[in-house]
Amino acid sequence: KSRFTSDRRGPSESSWTDDADWAAGNAEDVDVVNGGLVGRPPSQSSEIPDSVASYRHIGSDDNKLHAIDSNGSQEWTYETGSSIRSSPAVVAGVVYVGSFDNKLHAINAANGSEEWTYETGSSIDSSPAVVDGVVYVGSRDNNLYAINAANGSREWTYETGGRIRSSPAVVDGVVYVGSYDNKLHAINAEDGSREWTYETGSSIRSSPAVVDGVVYVGSWDNNLYAINAANGSREWSHETGHSVLSPPAVVDGVVYVGSADDKLYAINAADGSEEWTYETGDRIYSSPAVVDGVVYVGSRDNNLYAVNAADGSREWTYETDGSIFYTSPISGADGWSFVNRPGRIGNTEPIEPF
Repeated sequence: KSRFTSDRRGPSESSWTDDADWAAGNAEDVDVVNGGLVGRPPSQSSEIPDSVASYRHIGSDDNKLHAIDSNGSQEWTYETGSSIRSSPAVVAGVVYVGSFDNKLHAINAANGSEEWTYETGSSIDSSPAVVDGVVYVGSRDNNLYAINAANGSREWTYETGGRIRSSPAVVDGVVYVGSYDNKLHAINAEDGSREWTYETGSSIRSSPAVVDGVVYVGSWDNNLYAINAANGSREWSHETGHSVLSPPAVVDGVVYVGSADDKLYAINAADGSEEWTYETGDRIYSSPAVVDGVVYVGSRDNNLYAVNAADGSREWTYETDGSIFYTSPISGADGWSFVNRPGRIGNTEPIEPF
């Protein structure tokens, strides 16, 4: 049976579904431990107990985190004070998730009991990264937080000049995150000191991808940037026709990213030259997923696209009944693709095996 995940949230009208919906393949904002391919999975750990290894943890605009087992039965719910639009990270039997109640929540993955909460100064829709016993998460209060994963105590905070809605990437002892102050920040993961910043021409909502010593990130200034991870110097930038909110996917020396100019871009990771573009009917905010030579990406024109990774030709399209916003498509173990459609929690559509 396929296990699958989507890394973004539905609209404010979201509500919960029943077991029949789940059994039919309907779920949203799910993060699993084993299996499933996604453009940007949350931090996870092999230390999760077998008893909860197959749970799906789903955040909703009903203010609750729902834990669902592999048979579609609800194991528990955990209620926060507002909507959950952060994707959970599951590490060592604990679920970490942010909420619009301004808090980072740590929840026992087995029974849904609260381990601890940490309150920031504003809502959290940045998705946490958990590395070496520390939870890193951004807040709309302009700060990046490093929180002790075991007890919820603060290790350090790092203040930027704008809201943080970008999800951090932690690589080789450095945290990379974008901010609405127009900057990409590189922060020492141990003490929160600044390594470097790189300023773009507008806000950064895109979440960075770090591959082979280069940070790839999009900006509202219409550009995709490749930044040297060690010193913050620019390797190259590639201009699109509109803002780049899509988190990039980097596979086999090519960066795949969507733009609000309606296009999917394939860009040479070494020099920033354009390999090809594929035009959809509306803006692309979701992160592409690349599987077996095919790029899967959703568009606000209601379609999921499968595009040949080598030449940008269309393999197929699948029309949903609503726009595909921040949700990223994934591919399940049995050859199915899954994509979210808006309206409520429980709206991931399974698509025939390819």
